[in-house]
Amino acid sequence: DSTEKGKNFTKLIAYLFSLVSNFEVVRVDAKTIGNEHDYDVLVRNLITNDPILEDFGSYIVAECKFIEDEKAGIDVLTKLLYKIKYHDCKSGILFSKKGVVKDDLNISIKKIFNRDSIVIVVVDIEEIIEVIDGKRSFLEVLLSAYERVRFEV
Repeated sequence: DSTEKGKNFTKLIAYLFSLVSNFEVVRVDAKTIGNEHDYDVLVRNLITNDPILEDFGSYIVAECKFIEDEKAGIDVLTKLLYKIKYHDCKSGILFSKKGVVKDDLNISIKKIFNRDSIVIVVVDIEEIIEVIDGKRSFLEVLLSAYERVRFEV
């Protein structure tokens, strides 16, 4: 069912993070005390010798959406941004099966980056499949997604 597929997608993303040297998966599918909000994947970024990956900050909040028939919308972006800002993080990654509703979200993500220096990147299932097939590394996918936001390419 779709809930099980979503949980498996989250586990896959956590596994891919764990394969990157100096990324440590801190929590998977965890809720805060009082169930205020949840973390699909929370990652500690210990990469300190790369100026680009330093932009991601010490912690990366990953939101995983395996929605069958639609792209993620502004509600998902708002939820992710809340988690990032609430915990004073510098970045978040939205992993979405179908990607995002492009026009409005890309403008919003760019504004967030320019105004608050918060990095929010979007990775869709095709990019994850490229990693699984060995065509690209997970880190290459993350950097490519970052450059799409930062330089609108």
